[in-house]
Amino acid sequence: MSIAWIIGGVGLFLLGMSLMTDGLKSLAGDRLRVVLSSVTGRPLRAFLSGAGLTVAVQSSSATSLATIGMVSAGLLSFPQAVGVIIGAAVGTTSTGWIVSLLGLKFSIASVAMPMVGVGVLVKLFTRDRRAAVGMVIAGFGLIFVGIDTLKTAMESASAHMNPGSLPGGTAWGDVALVGIGVAMTVVMQSSSAAVAMTMAALHSGSITLEQGVSLVVGANVGTTVTPMLAAIGATTAAKRTAAAHVVFNTASSAIGLAAIPLFLWIVRSVTPDADRSVLSLAAFHTGFTLVGALVFVPFARAYAGLIARLVRERDGALTLHLDDTVASVPAVAVDAARRAVMEAGAILAEAVRETAAVGAASPDTRRGIEEVDGALDRVRSFLGRVRTDPNAAEHVAHIGVLHAIDHFERLIEGLGERELAVRVRRSGAELGDPAARLAESAASVRDALRRGSGAEAAGEAGEASSAIASYRRAQRVRVLQRTASGDVPPDDALDVLEAARWLDRLAYHLWRGTVHLLAPAQAGGAPERHRVFAEPERHTEDSGPWTVDSGHEKSTQEPQG
Repeated sequence: MSIAWIIGGVGLFLLGMSLMTDGLKSLAGDRLRVVLSSVTGRPLRAFLSGAGLTVAVQSSSATSLATIGMVSAGLLSFPQAVGVIIGAAVGTTSTGWIVSLLGLKFSIASVAMPMVGVGVLVKLFTRDRRAAVGMVIAGFGLIFVGIDTLKTAMESASAHMNPGSLPGGTAWGDVALVGIGVAMTVVMQSSSAAVAMTMAALHSGSITLEQGVSLVVGANVGTTVTPMLAAIGATTAAKRTAAAHVVFNTASSAIGLAAIPLFLWIVRSVTPDADRSVLSLAAFHTGFTLVGALVFVPFARAYAGLIARLVRERDGALTLHLDDTVASVPAVAVDAARRAVMEAGAILAEAVRETAAVGAASPDTRRGIEEVDGALDRVRSFLGRVRTDPNAAEHVAHIGVLHAIDHFERLIEGLGERELAVRVRRSGAELGDPAARLAESAASVRDALRRGSGAEAAGEAGEASSAIASYRRAQRVRVLQRTASGDVPPDDALDVLEAARWLDRLAYHLWRGTVHLLAPAQAGGAPERHRVFAEPERHTEDSGPWTVDSGHEKSTQEPQG
């Protein structure tokens, strides 16, 4: 019967932790990412941020996940991430203090049950932030219901459990208990639950303090299993962050294991009832983790450099920051995808500039176009795993990135038509002005995309696209008139018209892709027509499968975006 109650108590504790963490993360909204993205400068600040955020949301995994996402998105440097990860390890020890101070020292089950009821009612009958508050209240209550259940079950089990039957008292016995602690954490997928169970067993007298500290060390080591599994097949950034987590937790646990004799001597000298002191166990957990932090944080940059050398870069440069772990954090995932597409767009803008200016892209740029083509496919596949709330701010950016990918893929198709670039060069003065205007616009877009900002560059690209479209329509009329009068051979006229359409297409897709990345809120708009190169228009429409929209010709196959 006691085993069933122990399992039930652990389950209630885990459910309560899950509800409370989810509620706190919902209340925090995007603040977790905003706070992490503001972490700059010294590793100490990153450490304090990681510890504070973990205490606030009561989940080191939430902090670690957001950190991996920020590193993968390129928004947080790896040395800063190391500081956050170490801080999260210290912050997660706060659960032990909650359990020891409130869950076991005081009987709050009579208060916890009403908290569960009130929290569930608030969750059911309210929405948004109030519903999240209800989840926090219900989760907090369930945590203590679970602890109370564990305490009762352990007291019942203590009659049948003899601490002497468990290993301990020797070096090998301590190692065996560490192994049991690791197994508890892996099975329950929560070091907090393993620590709570250990504290309940210590409180009931089922185990001694010496056995308890070894189990807590094992629980600390057990937290490394999840990041190791998550790192399999992940990006290099995620692997490095996971490796930093594993090495730190293992090292701090080794410090804790070595310090057990000294700790027990100090506690027994100070506390008369040391062998059943759950507060001592909480202090030990925080203590050895904090000592590990004091050893690692001053050398965080050197430590990050060591990890970087051990876990070498193997990802493609453009998709370096995309990872399944990042996909589970929508705001971070969209930002990572946007940055990848901006890097790709900068390469394409340079290709447009070279092609418009000299008639062909350089060999290096052509290789870059091939890389971009594959990278855009990977980004689209990555975004297929991301779900954004239509009411969330990142939803507009999410749609904008998808639009930009579509336009940049069409731009790649256009850049592949090298014969048309040759025709532009052959046309000489006929298309010299719009080609120069496109090259100038592409250079501005390239620089803006590399900076990651510059809505004015998108506006300039729109003006250039509109001007080139106007020039193309006016030029069409002139070329056809000259062909009819016999001044231009029909084949030459066709070459000029196709080359003009090609320039128009490049300018249009470069503009639309850029505006969706740099000014997504204005992506649906179009600039007024600018007739920089054109004479007053007498014709505003072409026959055939092209339509004019705000001064731009568009294929009937194109999306309207």
